[in-house]
Amino acid sequence: MPEAVDPEYAKFLDQLDKWLEEKAGISKSLLRSLDQDSDWAFIIKIHGIMEVALNHLIGSRLTAPELKPVIAQLETGHDRRGKIAFIQALDLLPENACLFVKLLSKLRGQAVHKIENFDLDLVKYLTNLNKSDQHAWKLALRWWSEKPIVEERPLDFIPRTRIHAACWTIVLKSFSESTYIDRFIEKVFPSPSKDALPDSANPTG
Repeated sequence: MPEAVDPEYAKFLDQLDKWLEEKAGISKSLLRSLDQDSDWAFIIKIHGIMEVALNHLIGSRLTAPELKPVIAQLETGHDRRGKIAFIQALDLLPENACLFVKLLSKLRGQAVHKIENFDLDLVKYLTNLNKSDQHAWKLALRWWSEKPIVEERPLDFIPRTRIHAACWTIVLKSFSESTYIDRFIEKVFPSPSKDALPDSANPTG
């Protein structure tokens, strides 16, 4: 007999699904396709998902609606005039998460603009980096984990899964920050259930 799902967790998943589809424009079919893609397509898509999450993360602080198209058009990884500059200035992500954004943006740029990278192989790409760059990637891929870097597996160990995890944690952070006020209001002032409504307000009563 399957274990009952915690109601609060089920509610969280429903809210997340709704936000992904309606606010972020990240469809379930897009997320499912990540497992089927080549490494090249995976990097293009996962970077796009991360970029959307960063837009909403910045927008959770810069709330004027007129700024949304401006934020969306910013470069992602530029330290001084990109999305990451706002992320760092507003202290929205920790240092190694910002490093992940920069490294993934650099890899995405190489994948798109260099024809020799159209058959990108992530394992080869990561193992061919110099030691300094490999160390940077190790820090970036584990930004969300509390385990020390000395316990890190080899860099070529399931790189897609680890990139996905690092990116998805940014998505969850964006969801949390973007919906905080709505979720707080709902918790403090919950909407009454239909059963709690008086007969005059309940059309089924």
